[in-house]
Amino acid sequence: MGFLSRWKEKKKQKLAEQQELAEQRQRQIRVWQTEDLSQYAAKIDGLILKKNEYGYLAIPELITWNEDRTRTKRVNYAGPTASIHIMKGLNYRVGSVSVNTEKTTKIVPIFTGAVFLTNKRIFLVNHQGSKAINLSGIVQIIPYTDGVALFRESGKRILLTGFSDAERFNIYLQRILNNDYGLIAEEKSQNKTTTQMSQESNASEIQKKEISNDDPRLQFSESFTVAKDTAIKRAEELCKEDKLYANNNTDLDPEMAVIAYVLPIYHYADLLYKKGEWIQAEDQWLSILPKMPNHVGEKLAIMYRKEKRYRNEVEVINAAIKYTEHAVPIYAHSDSLMMRKTKAQSLLSAKLDEDKSIVTKF
Repeated sequence: MGFLSRWKEKKKQKLAEQQELAEQRQRQIRVWQTEDLSQYAAKIDGLILKKNEYGYLAIPELITWNEDRTRTKRVNYAGPTASIHIMKGLNYRVGSVSVNTEKTTKIVPIFTGAVFLTNKRIFLVNHQGSKAINLSGIVQIIPYTDGVALFRESGKRILLTGFSDAERFNIYLQRILNNDYGLIAEEKSQNKTTTQMSQESNASEIQKKEISNDDPRLQFSESFTVAKDTAIKRAEELCKEDKLYANNNTDLDPEMAVIAYVLPIYHYADLLYKKGEWIQAEDQWLSILPKMPNHVGEKLAIMYRKEKRYRNEVEVINAAIKYTEHAVPIYAHSDSLMMRKTKAQSLLSAKLDEDKSIVTKF
C-alpha cells in the first residue's frame, strides 16, 4: 500500500470515528430530552429545600454567576471660545460647551460554586455559603455550550459560565421550566427495576448495631449530648424523605446509585447522633465513609473532637481525603476537609497529653 493509499485510509478512519462520536452525542442528547426526570428527584444534602422541592442535577464544577453592571460617565466638551472685555470686572464669553454621558456595560462575577438544579431554584454552593435563582421569575434562557443566560421578569440578566459541557444542564432546565418531567408517577411505579427494589429493601432495613459491654467507646458517654427536639424532628423527617432515593431508577446514573445507597444511612446516623446514641451513629457513618467521604469525614471529625479523640480526628480526615480521590463527583470535594486538617493537627500537637483516641479502622 502506497503513501497516498495509507493517507486516504487514515483520513477515512478518522472521519468514521468523528461521525460515530457525533452520533453518540446526538443519542445522548435525545436521552436527556426524553428521559424520565422524576427518576432523579431527590433531596440535596446540606441544602434546605422548600416543600415539594427536589434536586434533579448536580454539576460538581466551579460555575460563576455573572451579572451586567452599567457605569455612566460624564464627558464635558468645549468648542472654540472667546472672551470680550467690556469694562473693569466685566467680560463677555462666547463659544459652545456641551455635556455628554457615556454608558458602558461590563459583565461582573458575583459568586462561584457548584451548581444544583431543583424544580424551583438554581443553587450555587461553595464553602462560604450559597446563592439561589428562583425559576419562577425566569422568562427566557439562551443556552451556550459552556453556560446559559437567564432573563428574568425584573432584575439584571444572569450569566452562568464555566461549564465544561452545559448541554445536559440546559436541557434539564428548559424541561423543568416547561414542566416536562417525563413519565408520571403511576407509570414509574409500574416499571421498577430489580435495582430499585433492592434499594428500597436496603433503605428500610437499616438497623442499629448492638454495643458490647466492653466497647472502649463507652468511656466517652459523658460527651453523648442530645440535640434539641426541633433538630431531632428535622432529622426524622429527612429519614422519611429518603424513600425518594429508593424509588429512583439508578441504572442509567452510577452517581445516583451511590447517593441512593449512602444517603439513608447518613441521615439515619445523624438522627442517632442527635438522639445521643453516638456509638451507633459512628458505626453507621464509618460504614459509608469510603463512598461519602467529604460529609461523613466532617461529621466524624466533629464527633471525635468533642470526645477529645484528637488523633482519631486527624486519622479520619486523612482517610476521607484519600477516599475523595475515587468518590463520585458530588462527594469528591475535599476543600473543607483540608481546612479542618490544619486545625486538627495543631490541636493534636497542643493536647497530646489529653488525647483519648482509640484504635479505629477507617
